[in-house]
Amino acid sequence: MLQRAREYDCFRRGIYPNRAIEGPATPAGTPYSVYPPYALPMFALFFEPGGWLQGRIVVQGLSLAALVVMGRFGWSTMRRHGGGAAWAAVGGVAAGAIGGNCSALARGQFSIICVGLIVAQIVLLERGRVAAAGLCWSLAMLKPQIALPFALLFLVGRQWRGLLVGAAVLGCLSLFSCWWTDVSPLTVARHWLFDMPLQFTESANSVGPATISKWLGISPRSGQALALGTLVLALVAIAVLAAIGRDRAASWLARRQPDDAGPAAAGDMLPVAAICGLLGELFMYHFHYDNVMLFPAVLGMLAMASAAPSWHTIGAASVLGSTVWLPQSVFDAWPALALLRAAVWAVSCAVLVVIVTRRHPWAAA
Repeated sequence: MLQRAREYDCFRRGIYPNRAIEGPATPAGTPYSVYPPYALPMFALFFEPGGWLQGRIVVQGLSLAALVVMGRFGWSTMRRHGGGAAWAAVGGVAAGAIGGNCSALARGQFSIICVGLIVAQIVLLERGRVAAAGLCWSLAMLKPQIALPFALLFLVGRQWRGLLVGAAVLGCLSLFSCWWTDVSPLTVARHWLFDMPLQFTESANSVGPATISKWLGISPRSGQALALGTLVLALVAIAVLAAIGRDRAASWLARRQPDDAGPAAAGDMLPVAAICGLLGELFMYHFHYDNVMLFPAVLGMLAMASAAPSWHTIGAASVLGSTVWLPQSVFDAWPALALLRAAVWAVSCAVLVVIVTRRHPWAAA
């Protein structure tokens, strides 16, 4: 949080908070921000006008509010899909029980806030409020490694306008940052596309691009570029498959809605959102305080288990939940468990892709 406050202070004074972008005339003490240009004006929501202390209070307050929103969403989702009081209670605490939340609050990370905005995006898309959903997604892009995969929700739902709104917001904020700091947009784009080393991702404590890069002996930048390309291809493939199978499968949760729930009943987007979270966790670099992005995946598996309870559905939901509910220290102490956790995420993602793209026995519940 202190680092973000220093970056915003530079930006407020018209200095782009990145020494590589500002060039040789960079004032002494200028930080090296790893945040994208559109994030810098967003920092004003936290630090203006009171600075670091205000930012810490605002971030923690909004994070707690986001956990309440996610808890309400989890509770109502489980109730809506046939779960009793016990299922609803589990859905209500599923987000708050994620192990990385304490670190996010202690460090002043934006992870919980971003996932709260993603939940708002899901609800708004289900209600047909596409532009508002696009705005929520653009604000969640404060941490693109969390929000970027959830752009798939606009594609699968054929609600392109929301994605255009979100992209326009991010583009305008980026141009404003360049204008305010008198830095060429081409300079910023070149830095992000070709020059940014991404060495900081090597300390990520989840099995992802940085870990794979170490195994392959390539640079973190090359590993993340390869993973990002794979992620984009996977998102496009899932969007195409879901569109092809839309008439056959529709939504496995929508069939459990009451007749008056409307054409976009709550829950329609949940399986796709679960896939987005899992793909993002696997193909983008993350620290354990970002694990809250798997809340839609855990909730989707819980909803599936409550809709079609059996040993394998309840077991799958329990295993996936344990990967984020157990303390990170457990996975740090046993590296093999970290590999197993990644395998669980990959298998869960594959199962959900099958559910979304074709009629599966679980989807008929």
